[in-house]
Amino acid sequence: MKDLISIVVPIYNAQDTLERCLLSIKEQTYKNFEVILVDDGSIDNSKVICKKIIKNDDRFKYFYKINEGVAKTRNFGLKLCKGQYITFIDSDDYVSIYYIEKLYKGLISNDCDISVCLAQNVYKEIYQDFKINSKLQYNILSAEQALEFMLLEKDIDTSFWGKMYKKNLFDKIIIKDYKIFEDLDTMYKIILKANKIILIKEKLYFYYIRKGSLSHINFSEKNLVVLKILDNMEREIIKKYPSLSDAILCRKINANFYILRNTQKKSKYYNICKKYIKCHRKYVLKIKNISLKSKIGIIVSFISFDLIKPIFKLNECIKYLVTNKGVS
Repeated sequence: MKDLISIVVPIYNAQDTLERCLLSIKEQTYKNFEVILVDDGSIDNSKVICKKIIKNDDRFKYFYKINEGVAKTRNFGLKLCKGQYITFIDSDDYVSIYYIEKLYKGLISNDCDISVCLAQNVYKEIYQDFKINSKLQYNILSAEQALEFMLLEKDIDTSFWGKMYKKNLFDKIIIKDYKIFEDLDTMYKIILKANKIILIKEKLYFYYIRKGSLSHINFSEKNLVVLKILDNMEREIIKKYPSLSDAILCRKINANFYILRNTQKKSKYYNICKKYIKCHRKYVLKIKNISLKSKIGIIVSFISFDLIKPIFKLNECIKYLVTNKGVS
């Protein structure tokens, strides 16, 4: 019998996208899975949708809890998993029918601890189909290589979704309740425990970006925790892989760009980030494999820091237009 796969789906007021998400799971070509639906105190019709879609399918298990945030919701779901392997799917998003099959096949066929696929941004609530290759295309990475990819934001991100894990990687892992960037704080710890990671070069996960998120980000001082997390990450990663110091610097300068473009010019945080970028930008620009996003941000900063926000917005608008034309 094939291994049982546990799928954790955190839910909160997801009535507009939940049906699409659950149907994409039901249609998986790999059938031996359980779905842990954890409703984090939704006050919309999420429960009704869950009950309708999962009726007569005992692979789906619905749990309702008081609202505590996505970190505690994921921790709750992890404790209920019975499968040998775990994956996460957010209730806003949906997956290819081959999502489980390809992540699982890639993982066990190559004796890996984690499998990772690429993601496609979508901007519509209706189902959008994208071409999937029938042949498995992949790279096998060491933990050090996977961390470098993640730090340089090259094909591997810090999200829980879009990946499959051996269950034991979550032993002694508690997702901290930062309210934001919990994935950044957790993912590098999981990769540090792995030996081999397979990167499947196909877009099997479809990440939904809601209307309005393009031009407005709910930024507050709590977002500054990203700098604390990156400092902790730097200490832990460098201890094991000192060769990754440049990649970490790239990630840290990107975090400072993120804060800078989402704060007011008169803010003290704006000036702190501006100072950090000025201090490191010449060195970072020379780092091999620096991301195009970082390179553009640094070059623009030499011209004028005032151009960073409009350049970033223009880049996001281009991505939106390309995706909505069906180009992947």
